[in-house]
Amino acid sequence: MLDSFQEGDAKTFLYELLDQRTGSTGPQDNFGLFLSDGTPKPAATAIHDLLTLLADPGSTASSFQPGSMNYSLSGLPGGGNSYLMQKSDGSYWLAVWDDARISGPVTPTDIVVAPVPVTLNLGFTANIKVFDPLTGITVIQTANGVSNVTVSVPDHPVLVEILPISGSTTAPPVNPPPGNLVGASFTVPGAETVTTGQTIAVTGIQFNDAAAGKAAGALALNVSSLGGKSTITDGTGKVLTGTGATPIFAQGTLAQLDAELATLSYTAGAKAGRDELSITVTDQSGASFGVAVQVAVTATVVPPPPPSGPSITAPGPETVAAGQKLTITGVQIADAYAASHPGQLALSVSGTGGTIAMTGAGGIAVAGSGTGDISVQGTLAQLNAELASLAFTAGTASSTGQVSVEVYDQLGLSTNLAIPVSVTGTTGGATGGGTTGGGTTAGPSITAAGPKTVAAGQKLAITGVQVVDTFAATHAGALALNVSSTGGAIAMTDAGKTLAGSDTSSIFVQGTFAQINADLATLSYTAGATAVPGQISLQVYDQLGLSATTELPVSITGGAPPAAPTITGTAGDDNIVATVDHTTINSGAGNDSIFLSGTGDVVTTGNGANTVMGFVGGNTITTGSGNDDIRIGGSGSVVNAGLGVNTISDGGTGNTFALPKFGGTYNLFGYVLQNSDLLDLRPLLAATSWNGAQATLANFLNTTASPDGANTMLVVTPTGAATGASYTAATFNGSGAVSLTTLLSHSLT
Repeated sequence: MLDSFQEGDAKTFLYELLDQRTGSTGPQDNFGLFLSDGTPKPAATAIHDLLTLLADPGSTASSFQPGSMNYSLSGLPGGGNSYLMQKSDGSYWLAVWDDARISGPVTPTDIVVAPVPVTLNLGFTANIKVFDPLTGITVIQTANGVSNVTVSVPDHPVLVEILPISGSTTAPPVNPPPGNLVGASFTVPGAETVTTGQTIAVTGIQFNDAAAGKAAGALALNVSSLGGKSTITDGTGKVLTGTGATPIFAQGTLAQLDAELATLSYTAGAKAGRDELSITVTDQSGASFGVAVQVAVTATVVPPPPPSGPSITAPGPETVAAGQKLTITGVQIADAYAASHPGQLALSVSGTGGTIAMTGAGGIAVAGSGTGDISVQGTLAQLNAELASLAFTAGTASSTGQVSVEVYDQLGLSTNLAIPVSVTGTTGGATGGGTTGGGTTAGPSITAAGPKTVAAGQKLAITGVQVVDTFAATHAGALALNVSSTGGAIAMTDAGKTLAGSDTSSIFVQGTFAQINADLATLSYTAGATAVPGQISLQVYDQLGLSATTELPVSITGGAPPAAPTITGTAGDDNIVATVDHTTINSGAGNDSIFLSGTGDVVTTGNGANTVMGFVGGNTITTGSGNDDIRIGGSGSVVNAGLGVNTISDGGTGNTFALPKFGGTYNLFGYVLQNSDLLDLRPLLAATSWNGAQATLANFLNTTASPDGANTMLVVTPTGAATGASYTAATFNGSGAVSLTTLLSHSLT
C-alpha cells in the first residue's frame, strides 16, 4: 500500500475481503483479509492499525499544507524504502520498511527476513516514538530530545512519529537524502492473459529514475517468473531466457535496460492458473526497486470434433410367413452425444407389407402399434428399450415388405435404415383379379394429378385422385385411408355427409374399395393465409395389409410471407434445435446448447458457457461474456462472441468475425485467413483511442507469432502508447506467421 501511495496512486483496492471458503488449501480460496467466518488475519490487523495510526482527526486535516523535513537513513538494506508524511498537528510520520522477498521464488515457501538496525539522522532535536502496525497501535520505542535514533526495520513497515522541539528544525534539503528512495518508479501494463504454451509480448514496462539516468555506472536488471519462461533481447542482439529457477540478469545504463525491457516476452507453462513476472532494478547506489506483472494463464482449448450424429444397427433381411408375427431383434440406436446430454430424440418406424408394433414402459403398446406408422419421442435409453420390442405382423399374402427406422437426436442430426422383409405364402382366399400366376397380389397404388396451385385463403377441388387395387376391387372387406395436409386444410364427404376431420389437416376413413374412391372424388384443399409450400399426403391399406402412399405438392400464391419463428430459452440450461429458416433465438442465462439446421437464423445468448453449431451458413450469432464454443460451416455467417475466452471453429468460407474488445479473446480454428473470411475490427477499435488514421493503426494493433511459428496472435494496445497495456484479441491456430499487413487485408477497420 505504501509503495503505491509513494508512487502517486490515488486509491488502492485490496482483493478480497473474505476468504471464499474455510479449510481449503487452494490459493484462490484464501485471498481474503479475513477468514470466511469473519476472523481477521494478520494482514487485516496490520492494515487496521496502519490506518488508525496515520489517521488525522484535526479540524484542518484536509486543508493544511504539509511542510518538509531533513533526514537521512544509515544502514538501510538494498531493498529498503521510506516515506515521509505530516499531520495537521505538526508531527511528522516516517514509514520505513525492507522490501525483501518473503516467499518463493519457485514455491510458496516462507523466507525469514531478519530485522535490520537502521539509524535515523535528523540534524535537529525531536521527541520520537516508534510503532509496529503488525503488532498493534502501542509505542514499542521512545526517544526524547535526540537528533538520531536507531530503529529495528523488519520486512514490513514501522512508523516513526517525529515531534520537532521548537526552534530546532532545519531547512528542507535540496536533494533527497541518501536512502530516501523518492522519484524512482515503474511504468507497467495491466494484467496479461495468455494460453498455456503460448507466447505474448509484454509491452509498456519502463523504469523511471532521473537520478540513475544521470549517475555514472551500470544498473542491474533481474526478470523472473514463477511458472513460465521470459525472454529479452540485449543490446548486442543476444536473446536472454529466464525461468522461475534461473532469472534473466542484465546490466547497463538506464536507457539500455529500458530498451531491453521493451523486448520482453512471456511464454506460459503447461498449467493454467496465475503467474507473476517479477522485475527488479538495482541502481548505482545499491538501492533495489521491484514490480510485478500479473499473468492469467488459461488452458489451451482444443475444440471437440463436431458430433457424428446417430447410427442404427439392425439385423439383415427378415422372412416371415403371411399373417404371422415376427419379433425383429437387434435394432438399436448409437449416438455418443445423445448418450451424454439431456433432451429427447424423435423416432419414426414404418412398415410395408404388414403392420408394426412396439411396447413402452410397463408393457403398454406405443401409439401407432398395429398400423404401418409409429412416431415416438424419448431419451436414448427409452427409445432403445422400445425398439427392443419391435414386431412385424405380415399381411395375408406373400409380398416384399420393409421396416424403415429413422431417428433425430437433440442436435437435429439424423439417420435412417431399412430392413427388408420377405412375406411368404398366403393365408388363403386371395385369388381372382388381384393375384398373379404365383398367387401374389400386387397391392394398391394411388393415381393423382400433378402439382396443384391455389391462391392463399382459397379453396381448390382436388380431382383425379383414385386408388387402384385389383384385389380390393374384387374382394369384400374394408380399406383404410389416411389423408393429411400442410399449408392448408382438407375436406371430403361420404354420401353427401362431411367426413370427420374435414377442415383440419388430417382425415381417416374406412370403407370398401368403391366407397374410398367415391370419397376421394370429393377431396378439396383450402389454402392458409401464408404463401408457403403445401402438400397433400395420401396413404391406403387394403384388406391384405398392403399399402401405398403418395404426395401431391400444392403451391400457395399471394398471402403474407411466413412469420419467422422465435424460440426463447429459460434461465436454466437449454437444448435448442432450430429446424426452420429465419428463426430468432434468445437462449437465456444458462449454459445452452443450440443447433441451427437452416439459414437466416439470429441467435442471441446470455452470459453462460454456450455451444452454438450452425453448418449451413447465413446465420448471425451473438454471445455474451461466457466462455463459448461456436462451430460454423457454410458461408455468410456473422459471429460476435463477446467477452470471455471463446473457441471458434470455422469450416466454411466468406464468414465474418467481430473481434472482441478488452476482456475477450478468440481461439480461432480452421482456415479463417484463407477462405475469404472477414475480421471485423470496428467494435474492437471503437474501444481504443484510435482516431481512424491508417498511419497510426500499427500503434494499436500488432501481430506476433508463437515460438514454433504455427500460430499468430493479434495483440491490441487500447491507448496506442508504446508503454500502454495490451491484450491478445485473437489467436489464429495453425495460421503460421502472419504480418499485420496481411491480417488487415482480411479485415474491416
